[in-house]
Amino acid sequence: MKLSWNATLNKLCKGYLNELENKLKKTRHLSDDMQALIKSFLSYVDYDGAKTDFTSELIDFANQHEIKDVAKLFDGELKALPLFLLGEEWTELWLLYMQAEAESPYTVGYGRRSMRSKRVDLHSNNIQSNLKAFLSLKATGFTPIQILRGGRTPEEIKEL
Repeated sequence: MKLSWNATLNKLCKGYLNELENKLKKTRHLSDDMQALIKSFLSYVDYDGAKTDFTSELIDFANQHEIKDVAKLFDGELKALPLFLLGEEWTELWLLYMQAEAESPYTVGYGRRSMRSKRVDLHSNNIQSNLKAFLSLKATGFTPIQILRGGRTPEEIKEL
C-alpha cells in the first residue's frame, strides 16, 4: 500500500500501513460496520488501489445512527475507526482538530461548505482528507514534537 506518489513518504509509512492491514485481518473486537469502514478508508488512501466512496459510507453510518452534529460523530461506536488507524495519542489530537473543524465558520477549497453548519454531510470530505493527513503523520513514526520541529533536533534548529 502506498499513500502518495512520494517514494520517501511511502518508504517511511510502509511498515505502519502493512501493520494496519495485518491487524485488520486478525482483529475480532471490531463490529462488521467498523471493519467495513476501515477497509473502505484504507482502500481510499491506497495510492495504487481502487477508490471507494468512504464519505458516502460515513454519511450513511451517521444517518443510520441519527448523528447530525459532526463534533459528536466520533463520540460513540465510530471512535473505533480513528483509534484503530491512529492509536490513542493521535486520535485525541485528531478529535480536537475535528471539533475545531465543526466550529470553524468558513472552509476553503473545492469542497468548502456553502453555509455555517455542523451537519455531517457538509464536513465529510474534510473528515476524509484530515484523517488521511493524520494517518500519514502517524505512519511516519515521528512524534508530534518531532513533526513540529521538522524532524530536527534542537541543535539542528539553532544552526538554521
